[in-house]
Amino acid sequence: MKIAIINNLNKPFSRGGAERICELQKKGLEKSGNEVINISVKPYFSEQKNNSDNFYLKGFFPYLNKIPKFLRLFWHIANILNFINTIKVLYILKKENVDKVFTHNFTGIGFLTLFFVSKFYSQIHFLHDIAMIHPSGLMYYRKEDKIDSLTSRYYQKLTILFTLTIKNVVAPSNWIIKLHEKKGFFKKATKLKYFNPLDDDEFFNRTHNHTRDFIYIGLVAKHKGIDTLLKAWQDIDSNIKKDIKLKIVGKLISKDLLKSADNSILVLGEKNRSDLKKELVNSACLIMPSTCYENSPTVIYEAGIKGLNIISSDIGGAGEIARFFHASLFEASNVNELKDLIIKEIKNPQQYIIEEGELLKLKLNTYIENILKIN
Repeated sequence: MKIAIINNLNKPFSRGGAERICELQKKGLEKSGNEVINISVKPYFSEQKNNSDNFYLKGFFPYLNKIPKFLRLFWHIANILNFINTIKVLYILKKENVDKVFTHNFTGIGFLTLFFVSKFYSQIHFLHDIAMIHPSGLMYYRKEDKIDSLTSRYYQKLTILFTLTIKNVVAPSNWIIKLHEKKGFFKKATKLKYFNPLDDDEFFNRTHNHTRDFIYIGLVAKHKGIDTLLKAWQDIDSNIKKDIKLKIVGKLISKDLLKSADNSILVLGEKNRSDLKKELVNSACLIMPSTCYENSPTVIYEAGIKGLNIISSDIGGAGEIARFFHASLFEASNVNELKDLIIKEIKNPQQYIIEEGELLKLKLNTYIENILKIN
């Protein structure tokens, strides 16, 4: 079977978790004997060439964060009705004799394209964010009314029209499925929850490592809860956290947040995947304090499968995968709750064992078998 994976970004322009899922899908599908092509957007002035299994559409989406906010609304409206991309994508699918299409993020490609791909092809749509509900794709704790504003409601009425032909929806959290249902999306579609897959080389038994250090992985930005984490950490008595470090790994967006960091906090900056794995293996507990509604954070999967204990804010779909790994949960932005959980982890760390049968649910081949059963 020949399958097309369509996402707004792909190598070498990948940015986040959605692109990683697309890469794993391609790997798993090819391993099971399928032929796979990718269709994505490249920067308009990029000289990146198409090849036998990667097709690129020129676009300005990769530059979106450089466009003034008041102009982005007009870009989003034009993006929704991108007729040119619709013609290009349908042409590629026909020329390549594609049998099935996996659709992902369409901001930058156009929801009109999604409508016609869903109408003319056997298709599964994978939910990663709330870009159909709000143009930013983001929602923040205690600012949930953002998606209920007048502008957002009109935006949703428009985007819903382009999802009417979608027959199958897969998401890693019930939270994101229910939020879309509440807003009127996917009324006729079959909706299924499957946790995101992990590659075989991600599975690792860390029983030999006796480190006590904590680790945060993600953007160093307020909406990721880094300020909550730093306040909680610095409120802990130095005698309690003696000889224990908090490692901060990720791109520095808000450097001012780290001005008050003491000697027990190690700011390590960005790491490639190989170095990131090493930092995880040499840590005892991951802290995921986000105040941004998360669908199913990749970092929780990667930490949990390596045997780390996890402390996570219970926000969006993050709590669902966190509970799978027996994480300790706290209310987003609640400094005292987070502080108490860190102290508990220091004084009385628990080693949780997840049954092998449960872990198999996260295996790439299991995931591929499940989604290929969807008609």
